[in-house]
Amino acid sequence: AIPFCAAGACAISECSLNHGDCNGNASDGCETSTLSDPLHCGSCMPCLVANGTAGCSDGRCTVTSCNANRGDCNSSAADGCETDLTASMTDCGQCGHSCLGGACLSSVCQPVQLAGSQVLPAGITVDATSVYWTNIGTNADGTVLKIPLEGGSTVTIATGQDGPYGIAVDSSKAYWADEGGGTVNAASIGGGGSIIPIATQQGAPTSVVVDTNNVYWSAPDSPSPDYSNNGPGVFSASIGGYGAVNALSAAESPTIMPYNVALVSGTLYWNTVTDGSDGLIFSVAAAGGPVQTLVTEAQSQDAIYTQTLAVTSTHI
Repeated sequence: AIPFCAAGACAISECSLNHGDCNGNASDGCETSTLSDPLHCGSCMPCLVANGTAGCSDGRCTVTSCNANRGDCNSSAADGCETDLTASMTDCGQCGHSCLGGACLSSVCQPVQLAGSQVLPAGITVDATSVYWTNIGTNADGTVLKIPLEGGSTVTIATGQDGPYGIAVDSSKAYWADEGGGTVNAASIGGGGSIIPIATQQGAPTSVVVDTNNVYWSAPDSPSPDYSNNGPGVFSASIGGYGAVNALSAAESPTIMPYNVALVSGTLYWNTVTDGSDGLIFSVAAAGGPVQTLVTEAQSQDAIYTQTLAVTSTHI
């Protein structure tokens, strides 16, 4: 502190950096650090944070916490916890959680219709920018479509399909299982391109996944006539199309029908639907190898259908 004498009494003319004479008493000098005290932050004035609790760091006011259902989503202490997390379309429930154009009600994003008047939509997947789906259609008029995540114009990837079902995408193409036509196909995700046949004469393929080199799918039925390596079972082929079909598993009996496939860390998983009382889950290395039974009939408690499947790195 820099003291001086005024009217016969000691006084303070100036405080050292990051200190303040906040009690107005010259006898203890510039007693207050203004670096970290929210009541004296950068000066002898307190930090005031709307809808939250103030902090102080390096002499600047900060937001330590927000009240319930409020958020400091612009990271500015000047307006405090400015966002109502119960109603913000861009910060719904938490900062940065956008409802993609939909409403936010009680901190929960509400559904947004991206496309209407669809004919039996079946498979669906997403990438960083778009939603992709299949329409089974009627009488071989099925379609494969996409639309931006935030909504907009629909892009047609394929038409004239005979019951397209499961769908997967990579950075350049969409892949789908055409159940009615017994084919697995691909086409450019940009739309307007030719359909690339990945596999034909398959037994009602339903689900499809893809990695950097191959497409994998399930074929629950045996086609007629009984072509080899096409169902029931789980199969793979090159993403480029026109290549050989590889059988990764053959169903143990005609009543065990592979239905949904998932691919995690180089391993394929699939469940079965049956016309008996089995509900089984299997796995195999994507490169091929022994088939592992992960869920048995006894473990499934005689479930007739294990119709859907989700897999993480640790759980099914």
